[in-house]
Amino acid sequence: MGQNVVAFPEPARRPRRWLRWTMAAFALVALVAGALVLYFSPVLAVDRVEVDGTRLVDRADVEERLRPLHGVPLPQVGRGRVQDLAGDLPGVESLDMIAAPPTGLQVTVHERRPVAAHVSDGTARVLMDDGAVLSGVDPRVFEGQTPVPVAPGVLHADERTRAAVAAVVDALPSALRERVEEVRAAGPDSVELRLEDGPSVQWGGTDQPRVKAAVVESLLGQGEESRAGVEELDVSVPDRPVTR
Repeated sequence: MGQNVVAFPEPARRPRRWLRWTMAAFALVALVAGALVLYFSPVLAVDRVEVDGTRLVDRADVEERLRPLHGVPLPQVGRGRVQDLAGDLPGVESLDMIAAPPTGLQVTVHERRPVAAHVSDGTARVLMDDGAVLSGVDPRVFEGQTPVPVAPGVLHADERTRAAVAAVVDALPSALRERVEEVRAAGPDSVELRLEDGPSVQWGGTDQPRVKAAVVESLLGQGEESRAGVEELDVSVPDRPVTR
Protein backbone atom coordinates (compact mmCIF):
# COMPACT_ATOMS: atom_id res chain seq x y z
CA MET A 1 0.00 0.00 0.00
CA GLY A 2 1.56 3.29 -1.06
CA GLN A 3 2.16 6.17 1.39
CA ASN A 4 1.03 9.71 0.60
CA VAL A 5 3.49 12.32 1.85
CA VAL A 6 2.24 15.86 2.19
CA ALA A 7 5.00 18.49 1.83
CA PHE A 8 4.48 21.56 3.97
CA PRO A 9 6.20 24.79 2.95
CA GLU A 10 9.22 25.62 5.06
CA PRO A 11 8.77 28.65 7.39
CA ALA A 12 10.49 31.76 6.16
CA ARG A 13 13.80 32.15 7.79
CA ARG A 14 13.98 34.98 10.27
CA PRO A 15 16.54 37.64 9.48
CA ARG A 16 19.69 36.84 11.21
CA ARG A 17 20.24 38.80 14.45
CA TRP A 18 23.55 40.21 13.28
CA LEU A 19 21.87 41.70 10.22
CA ARG A 20 19.26 43.46 12.33
CA TRP A 21 21.92 44.90 14.64
CA THR A 22 23.98 46.04 11.67
CA MET A 23 21.03 47.87 10.12
CA ALA A 24 20.20 49.52 13.46
CA ALA A 25 23.80 50.61 13.89
CA PHE A 26 23.87 52.14 10.39
CA ALA A 27 20.62 54.02 11.13
CA LEU A 28 21.99 55.34 14.41
CA VAL A 29 25.23 56.49 12.79
CA ALA A 30 23.28 58.25 10.05
CA LEU A 31 21.07 59.96 12.64
CA VAL A 32 24.03 61.15 14.71
CA ALA A 33 25.89 62.30 11.62
CA GLY A 34 22.86 64.27 10.46
CA ALA A 35 22.48 65.90 13.86
CA LEU A 36 26.15 66.87 13.93
CA VAL A 37 25.91 68.33 10.45
CA LEU A 38 22.96 70.48 11.50
CA TYR A 39 24.62 71.47 14.78
CA PHE A 40 27.81 72.72 13.15
CA SER A 41 26.56 73.65 9.70
CA PRO A 42 27.29 77.24 8.63
CA VAL A 43 24.20 76.97 6.44
CA LEU A 44 22.12 77.50 9.62
CA ALA A 45 24.25 80.36 10.94
CA VAL A 46 22.18 83.10 12.59
CA ASP A 47 21.95 86.15 10.33
CA ARG A 48 19.21 88.15 12.09
CA VAL A 49 18.16 88.71 15.71
CA GLU A 50 14.84 90.45 16.29
CA VAL A 51 14.24 91.99 19.74
CA ASP A 52 10.85 92.94 21.17
CA GLY A 53 9.34 93.62 24.58
CA THR A 54 11.42 96.74 25.28
CA ARG A 55 9.62 99.77 26.65
CA LEU A 56 12.14 101.39 29.00
CA VAL A 57 15.28 99.43 28.13
CA ASP A 58 17.05 100.65 25.01
CA ARG A 59 16.47 98.04 22.32
CA ALA A 60 19.74 99.00 20.62
CA ASP A 61 21.64 98.06 23.79
CA VAL A 62 20.07 94.61 23.78
CA GLU A 63 20.80 94.13 20.08
CA GLU A 64 24.42 95.15 20.61
CA ARG A 65 24.82 92.63 23.42
CA LEU A 66 23.38 89.89 21.21
CA ARG A 67 25.62 90.69 18.25
CA PRO A 68 28.00 87.77 19.05
CA LEU A 69 25.19 85.38 18.09
CA HIS A 70 25.48 86.38 14.44
CA GLY A 71 27.27 83.62 12.56
CA VAL A 72 26.60 80.98 15.22
CA PRO A 73 24.65 77.92 13.94
CA LEU A 74 21.07 78.21 15.15
CA PRO A 75 21.03 74.81 16.94
CA GLN A 76 23.88 76.04 19.18
CA VAL A 77 21.91 79.03 20.50
CA GLY A 78 19.90 78.44 23.66
CA ARG A 79 18.08 80.58 26.20
CA GLY A 80 21.01 80.35 28.61
CA ARG A 81 23.39 81.84 26.07
CA VAL A 82 21.02 84.71 25.33
CA GLN A 83 20.59 85.35 29.06
CA ASP A 84 24.36 85.35 29.61
CA LEU A 85 24.88 87.95 26.90
CA ALA A 86 22.17 90.47 27.82
CA GLY A 87 20.60 89.41 31.10
CA ASP A 88 22.72 91.80 33.19
CA LEU A 89 21.61 94.95 31.36
CA PRO A 90 19.96 97.45 33.75
CA GLY A 91 16.19 97.04 33.68
CA VAL A 92 16.26 93.53 32.22
CA GLU A 93 14.72 90.81 34.38
CA SER A 94 14.92 87.94 31.89
CA LEU A 95 14.94 87.11 28.20
CA ASP A 96 13.13 84.43 26.21
CA MET A 97 14.00 83.24 22.74
CA ILE A 98 12.47 81.19 19.98
CA ALA A 99 14.10 80.11 16.77
CA ALA A 100 12.83 81.57 13.53
CA PRO A 101 14.18 78.97 11.07
CA PRO A 102 16.17 78.68 9.05
CA THR A 103 18.53 81.42 10.31
CA GLY A 104 16.56 83.82 12.49
CA LEU A 105 16.17 84.36 16.21
CA GLN A 106 13.34 86.11 18.09
CA VAL A 107 14.26 87.46 21.54
CA THR A 108 11.67 88.83 23.96
CA VAL A 109 12.80 91.10 26.81
CA HIS A 110 11.00 91.01 30.15
CA GLU A 111 11.67 94.28 31.94
CA ARG A 112 11.73 95.03 35.64
CA ARG A 113 9.10 97.38 37.06
CA PRO A 114 9.75 101.13 37.31
CA VAL A 115 9.02 102.49 40.81
CA ALA A 116 10.37 106.06 40.81
CA ALA A 117 11.69 108.59 38.33
CA HIS A 118 13.19 112.05 37.96
CA VAL A 119 12.02 113.95 34.89
CA SER A 120 14.08 116.86 33.59
CA ASP A 121 14.38 118.55 30.18
CA GLY A 122 11.91 116.15 28.60
CA THR A 123 13.73 112.96 29.60
CA ALA A 124 13.42 110.69 32.60
CA ARG A 125 15.88 108.79 34.75
CA VAL A 126 14.01 105.81 36.12
CA LEU A 127 14.60 103.80 39.28
CA MET A 128 13.62 100.17 38.76
CA ASP A 129 12.37 97.78 41.44
CA ASP A 130 15.84 96.26 41.93
CA GLY A 131 17.55 99.66 42.35
CA ALA A 132 18.93 99.86 38.82
CA VAL A 133 18.73 103.22 37.03
CA LEU A 134 17.78 103.76 33.39
CA SER A 135 18.67 107.06 31.73
CA GLY A 136 17.29 108.83 28.69
CA VAL A 137 13.78 107.35 28.96
CA ASP A 138 10.97 109.12 27.15
CA PRO A 139 8.41 110.08 29.86
CA ARG A 140 5.59 109.46 27.39
CA VAL A 141 6.03 105.71 27.81
CA PHE A 142 4.39 105.95 31.23
CA GLU A 143 1.08 107.06 29.66
CA GLY A 144 -0.08 109.12 32.62
CA GLN A 145 1.20 106.66 35.22
CA THR A 146 4.44 108.40 36.04
CA PRO A 147 6.39 106.65 38.81
CA VAL A 148 6.87 108.37 42.17
CA PRO A 149 9.15 111.44 41.83
CA VAL A 150 12.61 110.87 43.24
CA ALA A 151 15.38 113.33 44.07
CA PRO A 152 18.34 113.29 41.65
CA GLY A 153 20.68 112.49 44.52
CA VAL A 154 19.04 109.10 44.99
CA LEU A 155 19.80 108.14 41.43
CA HIS A 156 23.48 108.89 42.03
CA ALA A 157 23.56 107.10 45.38
CA ASP A 158 25.20 103.75 46.07
CA GLU A 159 23.53 100.50 45.12
CA ARG A 160 22.25 99.70 48.65
CA THR A 161 20.60 103.11 48.99
CA ARG A 162 18.92 102.87 45.59
CA ALA A 163 17.67 99.37 46.35
CA ALA A 164 16.29 100.54 49.70
CA VAL A 165 14.43 103.46 48.12
CA ALA A 166 12.99 101.15 45.47
CA ALA A 167 11.82 98.69 48.14
CA VAL A 168 10.23 101.45 50.27
CA VAL A 169 8.35 102.98 47.35
CA ASP A 170 7.26 99.56 46.10
CA ALA A 171 5.77 98.73 49.51
CA LEU A 172 3.73 101.94 49.87
CA PRO A 173 -0.07 101.63 49.73
CA SER A 174 -1.40 103.19 46.55
CA ALA A 175 -3.22 106.01 48.38
CA LEU A 176 -0.04 107.04 50.18
CA ARG A 177 2.12 106.60 47.09
CA GLU A 178 -0.06 109.08 45.20
CA ARG A 179 0.64 111.75 47.83
CA VAL A 180 4.42 111.47 47.60
CA GLU A 181 5.90 114.62 46.12
CA GLU A 182 9.49 113.42 46.23
CA VAL A 183 11.60 110.65 47.76
CA ARG A 184 14.98 111.43 49.24
CA ALA A 185 17.58 109.30 50.99
CA ALA A 186 20.82 109.95 52.84
CA GLY A 187 21.45 106.21 53.03
CA PRO A 188 19.68 102.82 52.98
CA ASP A 189 18.32 103.41 56.49
CA SER A 190 17.42 107.08 55.99
CA VAL A 191 14.66 107.18 53.38
CA GLU A 192 12.50 110.31 53.49
CA LEU A 193 9.12 110.95 51.87
CA ARG A 194 8.05 114.50 51.04
CA LEU A 195 4.26 114.55 50.91
CA GLU A 196 1.95 116.93 49.09
CA ASP A 197 0.01 119.08 51.57
CA GLY A 198 1.49 117.19 54.46
CA PRO A 199 4.53 116.69 56.68
CA SER A 200 7.73 115.10 55.53
CA VAL A 201 8.04 111.51 56.67
CA GLN A 202 11.28 110.08 58.01
CA TRP A 203 10.65 106.54 56.93
CA GLY A 204 13.98 105.02 57.84
CA GLY A 205 14.83 101.63 56.34
CA THR A 206 12.89 98.90 54.59
CA ASP A 207 11.69 97.14 57.75
CA GLN A 208 8.02 96.95 58.84
CA PRO A 209 6.55 98.80 55.84
CA ARG A 210 2.92 97.96 56.69
CA VAL A 211 3.20 99.25 60.25
CA LYS A 212 4.91 102.44 59.10
CA ALA A 213 2.29 103.03 56.42
CA ALA A 214 -0.51 102.54 58.95
CA VAL A 215 1.03 105.11 61.30
CA VAL A 216 1.42 107.67 58.49
CA GLU A 217 -2.10 107.09 57.19
CA SER A 218 -3.48 107.43 60.71
CA LEU A 219 -1.90 110.87 61.10
CA LEU A 220 -2.98 112.00 57.65
CA GLY A 221 -6.50 110.86 58.42
CA GLN A 222 -6.76 113.28 61.30
CA GLY A 223 -8.19 116.73 60.80
CA GLU A 224 -5.98 119.66 59.90
CA GLU A 225 -6.36 121.10 63.40
CA SER A 226 -5.04 117.90 64.97
CA ARG A 227 -1.89 117.96 62.87
CA ALA A 228 -1.42 121.72 62.76
CA GLY A 229 2.20 122.61 63.27
CA VAL A 230 3.44 119.09 62.48
CA GLU A 231 6.16 119.46 59.87
CA GLU A 232 7.80 116.09 60.25
CA LEU A 233 6.69 112.59 61.17
CA ASP A 234 9.38 110.09 62.12
CA VAL A 235 8.28 106.48 61.74
CA SER A 236 11.75 104.96 61.47
CA VAL A 237 10.83 103.18 64.73
CA PRO A 238 7.09 102.67 64.05
CA ASP A 239 6.27 101.56 67.60
CA ARG A 240 7.44 104.96 68.81
CA PRO A 241 6.54 107.52 66.14
CA VAL A 242 7.68 111.08 66.73
CA THR A 243 6.16 114.30 65.40
CA ARG A 244 8.06 117.56 65.18
